[in-house]
Amino acid sequence: MKKRMWLVAILSVIMVSVVVGIFLYGDHKLEFSDAKEYPEITIIDHEIKTSVKPWEDPDTGLVHYFLPGGIKSDVVYRGDVAKKDLSVGGTSLNKLKISSDETFDLSYKGKEFKASFHVIPNMSSVFIDTKSGSMEKINEDKENTETGKMLSVSKDGKIEYYGKLEEIKGHGNVTWTASDEKKPYSIKLKDKIDIGDITDVNELLLLGLYYDGDKIHTKLALDLAEILDPKVAIRSTYINLYLNGEFMGLYLATEAPKKLEIFNSKDNEFLIEKDLYLRAMDEVHFGIESGDYFSVCRPKNPSEEFLKEMHDFVQEVDDNIRECNVESIDVESFAVQCLVQMITQNNDAMRTSTFFYKMKDDNLLYAGPAWDFDGGFGEAYNLGETMIDPQGGVFFSDYSQLEWFHILTKDDYFNGVITDILYEHVDEIDKLFSEGIDNYEKMLEEAYKAEDTRWKWSQIKEFYKGGHYKEWKNLVRFLRYYSQSRLEYMCSQYGVDYPTTHFEGNGEMHTVTFKKNGEEILKLTVKDGDMINPEDYPELHGIRWMFTYFEEVFYKNVPIFEDCELVPYIY
Repeated sequence: MKKRMWLVAILSVIMVSVVVGIFLYGDHKLEFSDAKEYPEITIIDHEIKTSVKPWEDPDTGLVHYFLPGGIKSDVVYRGDVAKKDLSVGGTSLNKLKISSDETFDLSYKGKEFKASFHVIPNMSSVFIDTKSGSMEKINEDKENTETGKMLSVSKDGKIEYYGKLEEIKGHGNVTWTASDEKKPYSIKLKDKIDIGDITDVNELLLLGLYYDGDKIHTKLALDLAEILDPKVAIRSTYINLYLNGEFMGLYLATEAPKKLEIFNSKDNEFLIEKDLYLRAMDEVHFGIESGDYFSVCRPKNPSEEFLKEMHDFVQEVDDNIRECNVESIDVESFAVQCLVQMITQNNDAMRTSTFFYKMKDDNLLYAGPAWDFDGGFGEAYNLGETMIDPQGGVFFSDYSQLEWFHILTKDDYFNGVITDILYEHVDEIDKLFSEGIDNYEKMLEEAYKAEDTRWKWSQIKEFYKGGHYKEWKNLVRFLRYYSQSRLEYMCSQYGVDYPTTHFEGNGEMHTVTFKKNGEEILKLTVKDGDMINPEDYPELHGIRWMFTYFEEVFYKNVPIFEDCELVPYIY
């Protein structure tokens, strides 16, 4: 009897495992479903259904369907759309065999249209449906919240999560106001899940990468920080995001800095963030004599007494650092964070999004985690040429910047620790900046094509738009050039052996045209990868130039990778 019971139990487990296996890895079925103007596509995985809404390009009239990677079907069935409502080439449609980027002539309810299908591989796809069915409330105010449901499908078609979404709300500062539609968000789930390369999380930030022209350098910076200090590294993974069925494009899902385990353990005494004054005013905060302000992230709702203790401790740290005394800081964590900021030339370093924490078992202030790199790797052209030039200084200065790193990098002992860390990890960093970028470029190729189709990045004419080139491949080439050249420069400054970077062009020739008042005043033929300095040409003296395809200042430190036209800077 006992043997029979055990046998039944074992068979039950096997049956459940088989069912779960089928559920997680089963084929998806795609069906057209009824909608007002153009049919939607419903993705069916057993009992789970989710819809993808079409997007009509207002410039071309072409209707695009952006489908998640991991689907195992290349056929869309008629579904609940009646035969008379949907046809192809005048013939009633039972099923349509699709291929990525192919265009089809369809008719729906008597209206003819062209449709293109894009299957986006290599990353998880996240579908969020808000309770209201709209993002209007969320997008009105960053603090507005909604509940809903969420489905996450891995790149291999595995259901990573399906269930309740406890909260979605806005996130960010500059990036929040950058776009009315493609915004960054914060999401919260009841249970911890695995998604993409991130495991065991129930809160995530979804970064829209609006100022990452290459869509890689924020991920690259977080990877760099993970190499140098895994215990406070912020894990990240690329996703395709759908909100209420609408394709929002490529996002980077990350852990929230304030939610890392080390900051929420009983051993952590507090976590603070160096912030700009106006931003810190919205949080529990305190200022020190230097005029720098800190937001308190942990603990929540600290007492006035504890706020004073934090203030006094941080003030003591500030006093000691200004006397080149490092006895009240954890030198290694400070050196790691300083090195990350220097290598990336991050314009927000020590201005905002810069974290520090204290553990209960010692009396030291620790630095980390590293965060907020959309202005890194030469993107922050608005702060001057030194941010564009990978050979341009070890650390930049700004009036709103906490001066700790500036002071510490003048100390021999602190620089010695930086040297040791750089020496230990230089090969890993070099591999990240070479093979890592290559791998991300291949991974994101189809995702970027869909992203550019939907958001037209290459056509946006905006001063503070990420990137220095029209073509995405050239944005990635610039990141490759910049990161490797920057590593070479840092190694030269700290006496670490590293082979000299010889960035080579692709052999093409490009035309650089300078115009003033609509008239051409100089045209140059430039070898791919070379740089030009307007001051070398008398016709260009005394004028600051900017690109015409988007209003960005031209700098002599930006290699020429494509034809371009420049006019006088008008601001």
